[in-house]
Amino acid sequence: MFAIAQLCGFLGVVFWGLSVQQKSQSKILFMQLLANILYGVQYLLLSAFSGAAVYAIACVRTFLFYEKRKNNEDIPIHWLFIFLLITIISSFLTYNGLVSLIPSVIVILYTIFMYMKDPIWIKRSFLFIPVIEIIYNLLVHAYVAILGAVFELISGIIAVFKCHHLPAKVKRLSN
Repeated sequence: MFAIAQLCGFLGVVFWGLSVQQKSQSKILFMQLLANILYGVQYLLLSAFSGAAVYAIACVRTFLFYEKRKNNEDIPIHWLFIFLLITIISSFLTYNGLVSLIPSVIVILYTIFMYMKDPIWIKRSFLFIPVIEIIYNLLVHAYVAILGAVFELISGIIAVFKCHHLPAKVKRLSN
């Protein structure tokens, strides 16, 4: 089971890494949906039940947000609060010490950033949330996911750099 869990983590890393490089929010969310499914399975196989629970919630949230963004619809604010509340309730139900709260913090942060319409906000979240993921993954022995979080952090830096610096550089070159 340990090897299968690590394989799921690796595949989750691939899809999450691909999500960072997408231009539209709907494409970002689709890749993250696939990654969340794989991460949830990984944590379930590692008996990290708090991680598995919040990633199951993240799958539902990401699917709903994806459907809304794919159809160019706004996400009603009540969905943001519903998913935050469900995540908090899940934290209490799966509480097994302070470590078990870390996945909830991660999912809450991602939920808030995904709610924002501009894809740059999701990309900016990749600059600090992976640090929290690295800590959790070390503590629950999800080693491949640690590499994934490092990859996510690097991809986030590149994506934000491209969004902020590349357009200005292109404008200067075209003048």
